[in-house]
Amino acid sequence: GYANVFKTLCDSAGLKAVKISGYAKGYGYKPGDKFTKTDHAWNAVSINGKWCLMDATWASISSQSINGKLVSKLKFDDFWFKTEPQAFIFTHLPENVAWQLIPKKVIKLSEYENMPYLTDNHFRLGFSSAATLEYALSGFIKIFVSTYPVDYPIKAIALPYDGEVQAGKRCSFKVNSAYVKQMAVINNEEWIYFEKNGDAFSLDFTPVTGELQIAVKFSDKEKSFHTFAEYTVVKK
Repeated sequence: GYANVFKTLCDSAGLKAVKISGYAKGYGYKPGDKFTKTDHAWNAVSINGKWCLMDATWASISSQSINGKLVSKLKFDDFWFKTEPQAFIFTHLPENVAWQLIPKKVIKLSEYENMPYLTDNHFRLGFSSAATLEYALSGFIKIFVSTYPVDYPIKAIALPYDGEVQAGKRCSFKVNSAYVKQMAVINNEEWIYFEKNGDAFSLDFTPVTGELQIAVKFSDKEKSFHTFAEYTVVKK
């Protein structure tokens, strides 16, 4: 319904648009699930001669499971308007391969089903969609960093894509945000705080085996930190 209405609005505005049917890793999807039929629809719109991908459904509704039931609320999210094709493909595979819009590459349904499950949180943090897709398809990275939503923009300047980092090897983390008050790494319950210089946060440290989270506070009034990235530290 959303895709039909969106195309109608584009037609009325004189914009060239198409409705696209395909396979989406939306609510209820679990990594490893197989698709037997298409289950979603979205759009592509031609803007200044370039086709851009849009999902008006995902851009307008925020959903979560509460007590085993799907609860949705209207919440505008511009990430799903003009989404980069290399990011879009992690959750949307068009039935017509022409609408993948990925240069020099066609991803088959079997490849899509086996790709790492990465949500928009990963790309909102600034991880390159082109590099992420290359790492995923080549098998260079099997498990990507786990990422979680936060209320304000955070951009990763230098963070590992790999969900596993090496114990005993010095790491250099760099993150930018105009909204963050404090940022810290929690490595096996030890807290190491980032150095703040304007909007830039940086930290050089050597992790030990175990879990590693990167967390932030957006104001002094907040009582707790919010984790936005999580790694496992292993011996390699």
